Amino acid sequence: MDILNCGRFAAIEPINKGWSGDKKYCATEKDGTKRLLRIAPASRYEAQKLTFGMMEKVAALGVPMCLPLEFGACENGAYSIQSWIDGENLEQVLPKLPEPEQYALGLKSGEIAIYWEIAGNASSTAIIMWET
Repeated sequence: MDILNCGRFAAIEPINKGWSGDKKYCATEKDGTKRLLRIAPASRYEAQKLTFGMMEKVAALGVPMCLPLEFGACENGAYSIQSWIDGENLEQVLPKLPEPEQYALGLKSGEIAIYWEIAGNASSTAIIMWET
């Protein structure tokens, strides 16, 4: 299946930002719902599958993030579909914020990074135990 040309989306716009080598798109479904569509090379399928699973664990803990909705293989590579969050690029916004707000965002980012570390190195049971 060619995820980009399968007729599932009413519109697909490339996103030329970010640090990963994945191809990223804002994909609008026929009902108008926006999704984040990411496509990685087929050679990265297993790594992407692992990342998607970690995203599911972290999202289940209520971390504010794009929610993982679907993962699979297509002729374009390994794809994932996530919920879309409208916002601004932090690299452009952060320098304009007061230092206390920058600091608070840094602390929150560290808290979220802990969730990722736990999701990558522990079982779901350990994550739940850590949270309580």
